[in-house]
This record gives sequence, C-alpha cells and structure tokens, in this order.
Amino acid sequence: MELLEDPTEIVIIQSFFKESGITLLDRSFPLLERLKQLSAITSATCMNCYASTIIRKVQQRLLICVYPPLHKPLFSLKNWPWSSELVSAVEKAKLGKISSSLNEVSRGLFMIEILPIEFCNQLLEEVANYESWCHGNQLSIHRPNTMNSYGAILDEFGFEPVLQELTDFIGPIFKLLYGEDTGNVGSHHGFVVEYELGKDLNLGFHVDDSQVTLNLCLGSIFTGGDLWFSGVRCPPHLNTPNTSKEYFTYSHIPGTGLIHMGKHRHGAKDLTSGKRSNLIVWFRSKKERDQELKDCQDKICPNWCWYGKSN
Repeated sequence: MELLEDPTEIVIIQSFFKESGITLLDRSFPLLERLKQLSAITSATCMNCYASTIIRKVQQRLLICVYPPLHKPLFSLKNWPWSSELVSAVEKAKLGKISSSLNEVSRGLFMIEILPIEFCNQLLEEVANYESWCHGNQLSIHRPNTMNSYGAILDEFGFEPVLQELTDFIGPIFKLLYGEDTGNVGSHHGFVVEYELGKDLNLGFHVDDSQVTLNLCLGSIFTGGDLWFSGVRCPPHLNTPNTSKEYFTYSHIPGTGLIHMGKHRHGAKDLTSGKRSNLIVWFRSKKERDQELKDCQDKICPNWCWYGKSN
C-alpha cells in the first residue's frame, strides 16, 4: 500500500519524522504498529496546518487498511436502505419538483424519513466498535469538531466513499430547496455526535461549516436535547437578534433527518435522560465557500441572509 503518492508530501513526512525514528514509510513494518507510532507522536507534537493535513491523510489510509469492521455491508452505499420517501424526493427534485414527503416544519427547515431504526442501530454499533478498537490499541480518536467532545469522524475509518456517494445522490434536493449556488454541493464532512448524562449534554449557539447540513437522529432512548433555530445569518449579522417567527424548536425522531442551511443559527438544549446519537453530514461547495469569504471581507450581506428581510 502506498501511504503517500505525492513526492512533495513524502519529503515533508520524511523531514517531519527524521529525528523521531518513526518507521512510517518502512514497508516491512506492520501497518498497525506504524499507525500507533503516528498516533502517539502527533498527539504530542505541534505542527503547521499543511503538515497536519498530510498526517491526517496518512492516518486515514492506515486506519482503512487495519480497522476490522463489525458490519462490513455498511461501507457500501448500495446496502443503505433508504426510505421510499427520500428516494421519491430525490427523483422529484431531479424534475424540479418538491416532494410532499419533504415536510417544511419551519422556514428553511425540512424534515424527512431517511433510514429504518434497525439500520441506525447498526451504524451506532459500528461507531462503538471503532471507538473500542481504538481504545484497545491505544489510538487517539479525532472528535467531530471543536464543540463536541464525544463521537467520531466517519470519513476517517472507511465511510468517505459512502458519504461522497451520498453527496451526489441527495444533491438534487439541496439545489431545489436552496438554489443553484448554496445547494450545489460537491464535498462533505461526516461524523456522529453523542450526548449522554455525564458527557456532552447540549450544544451552544453556532452555525455549521457547511452550505447545507443533514442532521439524522440515530437514536436511541432519550428525553430532552431538542434543537433550536434562530434564523439564517451571514457573518456580519451573525449575532443580530432573531424575530419571533425565526425561532423554532425541533424534537428528534430516530431514523428521521432534518435538512437546513449551514448558516442557519442553532444549538441543542440539555439532554435530560438517556443517550442521543446523531449522524451529521456537512455538505460543502467550494465556489460558495470562496464567495462567502469574499463577501465577509467586503462586508457584503448576501441574498441568502435573512437579516432585515421579511419572512
């Protein structure tokens, strides 16, 4: 297996680990042992952003090679039993029609049944198996983002191709709901978050690093933890007050997903009992992200921002 193909990346890796004695590129050294060495040294070492990106790429390739899946069929999108409602919504979106199965529960927030509970349970079992395997091999787990302390990034242990296929599959819905620019997504960041008493209980005010977000409740038994939303805002207007019509709370339903714009301000209320896990996929558009950055630098309020616009 070639961990790195770009000659520049290989030089950087070799230079970074020159004094550590790490055997990362030694093909005779077992892959799992290389992964353990890499995990240990990167956990204790500061590095620049570019080097960090390369290291994560190598770690991901190693993980995919050595991680033993609990439910191997999960790693192929053809085995995901999509609900008839979602399949119908995608097909109608390709024709420019909004399916009645897409329930707009509040402005810009669309609820739809996505996966059966049994399959959601298998996903949860796979994540638990991955976390247990990492702990058993003294490997660090990269958490989903800076706000969640529990959960796992699905792309890192084999789900990247699946979620990229999902991006292409579900994309027509996003274009129809949010327009050609915001909805024209091409990449993703997928992860599972976990909330439980004694761990993460809630999530504060924030917007997602995405153009469109899919939030799918996987289960299992819990009370509380409702999501709240307070309107779509661009960076210059991020902290402006919401109107009464913009504020909305949403109660999770296992197997059902909520679709919203990434810049739709939101958070999660306290979990009061049980354990809640959600599959979150941030769908991204490079063109739109570049435009958002330019608008922010120029202090321009884009058309998609709701500030000062009637509902």
